[in-house]
Amino acid sequence: MLAKAYLAVGSNIGDREFYLLQAIEKLRGSEHVEVSQVSEFIETIPEGNLAQPNYLNGAVEISTILSHRELFELTLEIEKALGRESKGNKDPRTIDIDILLYEDHIISEEDLILVGDLITVK
Repeated sequence: MLAKAYLAVGSNIGDREFYLLQAIEKLRGSEHVEVSQVSEFIETIPEGNLAQPNYLNGAVEISTILSHRELFELTLEIEKALGRESKGNKDPRTIDIDILLYEDHIISEEDLILVGDLITVK
């Protein structure tokens, strides 16, 4: 079954645009993912008044045959390949890829929660 999903991409370390573009290219390079659309990138300030560089953020629409779990694992692999060292919610990062929507699924697993339009990594 082909599933539609929406991903958020963000970066606030180094060449932010390079990291976003590389993440999207790695998604395109997966034989199980088709990138349909990519938003413009926008600059945002870190949540919670943290002393960090501003983020560059975008969104990506994809179609995939991957399950939500396989897609999550793919995003983690891409983050690691692009130098992401931790998955802490407040840490600066070269790249962050979050699943915003995966069809209309509501998912609650030990390390992954997806409720309509929100994903949380435990």
